[in-house]
Amino acid sequence: MTRVLVVDDEPDMCWALSALLKTEKYVVETASSGTDAMEHFKNHPWDLVLLDIRLPDKSGLDILKDMKALDAEVAIIMLTAYNDVPLWSQP
Repeated sequence: MTRVLVVDDEPDMCWALSALLKTEKYVVETASSGTDAMEHFKNHPWDLVLLDIRLPDKSGLDILKDMKALDAEVAIIMLTAYNDVPLWSQP
């Protein structure tokens, strides 16, 4: 089964994404901080990470780099609710 980690500090966003993915039969876990996300990431293999750019304790971009250092093949989609985030390519 495909495993997806949803990382967002907004509980409603985690719930909505998780509910949608579960209807498609994905195995989903959620994390609300960078620290929590890295703990989940280190303890399980992931096929996809949906990662918020702004988290309460760490930048999502820093978490992206940390995750890619541990698993260069994992697919990561960056999310944000803000329109002031500059375009960015790769770490």
